[in-house]
Amino acid sequence: MRWFWRGMLVHALLLGSACGVTDTDEPTPIDTVVVTPPALQLMAGGTGALAADVTDAAGRVVRDRRVVWVSANPSIASVTDNGVVSAVSAGRVDIAASAEGKTGVASVTVVAPPPRVTSVRITPDRVSVFVAGEAGLAASAHDNNGGVITGRAVVWTTNNVDVAAVSQTGQVTGLAPGTAVITAVIEGVSGTATVTVTLAPVARVVVTPGDVSINEGKNTTLTARTMDASGHTLTGRAVSWSSSDTRIVTIDQSGLARGIRRGSAVITATSEGKFGTSTVRVQ
Repeated sequence: MRWFWRGMLVHALLLGSACGVTDTDEPTPIDTVVVTPPALQLMAGGTGALAADVTDAAGRVVRDRRVVWVSANPSIASVTDNGVVSAVSAGRVDIAASAEGKTGVASVTVVAPPPRVTSVRITPDRVSVFVAGEAGLAASAHDNNGGVITGRAVVWTTNNVDVAAVSQTGQVTGLAPGTAVITAVIEGVSGTATVTVTLAPVARVVVTPGDVSINEGKNTTLTARTMDASGHTLTGRAVSWSSSDTRIVTIDQSGLARGIRRGSAVITATSEGKFGTSTVRVQ
């Protein structure tokens, strides 16, 4: 019986040849396999797609040919039967597509995912500024091991807009006495700093006019300007007035000077331990 089936098989093959199988029935030979894109970069854990273009010697696309995909190192990147690449770990690997003895190759580079922000620190975390004064804060992002992560966007906010303002560069401006909490948010993780705002101390008092003459029984008004160490005018500061000789010139607490009799007196305006003077002459 074995000889019978073997003979039937040979007969079938001869019959097929006799029925006129010609060269036109032969599949078109494949000349090249080109993988696109030729280079692919993925982040570990991500996926990407490659395509294989199969062509004959004339450059015509040959379809319906089985393409076999293979990765040179699946521990870096694996590939499915339809060219979908899965990035596994950082490194570089060649992915090949083969069809009927022809092969095309793409280079796949896998990069490690960026570190995740787990904490945000603001330096300094406590700062004092005067009203109208400024201070700079810096926010840093850190990973789970405490390492610094650079290049991440920061969003700054204040919980008390009446006390302190903060710019998106971390510059704090004191607006009124009090306390404000400044928050820096990086990728959903926040850090805070406490800002205390106080009034700037008076560094200088200037009385105007600095020298004035009035007649007996007449009045003149003096003004006192309080300033900080930078020369900025300070408002709302208490000022007390005094005369070196009230027999010649009197002064009330609004700065109104009155000439009593001929002579001169020094009028002093004092604020927070600092003072300025004016000489008043009575004619």
